[in-house]
Amino acid sequence: IAYRRLSAVELMEGKVFGEVEVGSGRVDEGEPFPSWIHLKEDKAVDAIHDAVFPGSLLVKIGLYAGIDAEPWSDETVLPDAPPGGSSVKATVKVDLFRGRDLPPWDADTGALDAYAKITLGGVTRTSTVKNDTRNPVWNETLTFSTALPRARDRRPEMVVQVWDRDEGVGESDDFVGNVLLRLNEDDG
Repeated sequence: IAYRRLSAVELMEGKVFGEVEVGSGRVDEGEPFPSWIHLKEDKAVDAIHDAVFPGSLLVKIGLYAGIDAEPWSDETVLPDAPPGGSSVKATVKVDLFRGRDLPPWDADTGALDAYAKITLGGVTRTSTVKNDTRNPVWNETLTFSTALPRARDRRPEMVVQVWDRDEGVGESDDFVGNVLLRLNEDDG
């Protein structure tokens, strides 16, 4: 077995890994590869000035049959799935690596106390809070066990949100940005 250590800079700049470019979403064995996703402002909240970009997240999303660690493919024999069944048991793993260029939020420091909330099928998982930074590093895995429709076009959206934690009395956390990801792509 051989390993190559990639720096965060190599990942961010999209350096080549073997014959597969970083950010292409896949590597040799069908295992997902980290990709940058760009956050969007929720226009209903309208908390960010129009000229401000809400930032990006480096994530890897894997879709696995049952609770096994094998990536899911169309040929995967899925556990406990009746023939012709409409849904299957699946595990969705979200590796949340880091954020980049999140907007300045705190007037005193120009940074924010960032955390991510990821929701799939009505279940929300929350990352740890990274204080006083616009480029948080989480290196966390958030896992969801769920039933997913067999039909790719009927799979649910995953909501990825970034928030700024406010610790003061009577203060609520501030919404920074979000992105909706469909699990009908070639995840895992």
